[in-house]
Amino acid sequence: MADRDRFFYAWLKDLGIEKGKPFNPTIYQKEILFEGVKTGMAMAQATAFNKTKEKFTSSLYGNDSGWEDAMAGMDPNPPAALFWSITVYDIANRLIIQNDTRRSDLSSRSEALVTNTDGSVDLYFGPEAPKGNENNWIQSNKGQSFFVYLRLYGPEQAYFDQTFPMNKIEKIK
Repeated sequence: MADRDRFFYAWLKDLGIEKGKPFNPTIYQKEILFEGVKTGMAMAQATAFNKTKEKFTSSLYGNDSGWEDAMAGMDPNPPAALFWSITVYDIANRLIIQNDTRRSDLSSRSEALVTNTDGSVDLYFGPEAPKGNENNWIQSNKGQSFFVYLRLYGPEQAYFDQTFPMNKIEKIK
């Protein structure tokens, strides 16, 4: 053990973690650990959902696209050499959404995906599928917030140049 590591080992010991000993935290230590998980989750969410060009210069796509860490868009011909994929996540736990359809994503490889005549794709997110658009819909859960990740596999130059137009997700009725 290096001298610089002594402080870390001491902090871990306070949490019930010691080298060579089974992890068997006391009730007090469990409370500290659970409080740390809640605080860490809140901090991660605050950072992830409060990005600005000033704080995270490379994390926002374009000036006003509404996309963070953008990896694609649904305009015609996304700059993806291989394929694009969009996945819905539950905000509360930041995990892939669990829904009745047991489907959390769509991609350019989805067999039943309906493409517009110009090559663009309209995607829908919500508790109910818009009539006639079930193939391009990912179910969210009523009363539950969500976010989406859009990824490019084999991103092309238009992504890196940020010249590919990105549309904001719009609420429809």
